[in-house]
Amino acid sequence: MSTAQHRTATERPRPVTSATYVRLGSCLLPVHVRSAVVMVITAVLGCVVFVGGLGMGDYPLPISTVVDVLTGGGTRLERTVVFD
Repeated sequence: MSTAQHRTATERPRPVTSATYVRLGSCLLPVHVRSAVVMVITAVLGCVVFVGGLGMGDYPLPISTVVDVLTGGGTRLERTVVFD
């Protein structure tokens, strides 16, 4: 048997990936960098799809106009198309 297969019951297996720890108050939270990057990319892509979807429909609007309306600008008609 190899050493890896011959463990005692009290030994804990080593983690497969390493984590970076972030301190929040008195707590230490493990943060896996790869998982965090994947979550950020997924959130950004979700926002792009959401904004793009708002501009589609019977009265299509460019993405720049949708972003302008969502940040408080745009004409009354553009706001109606995006929000209603």
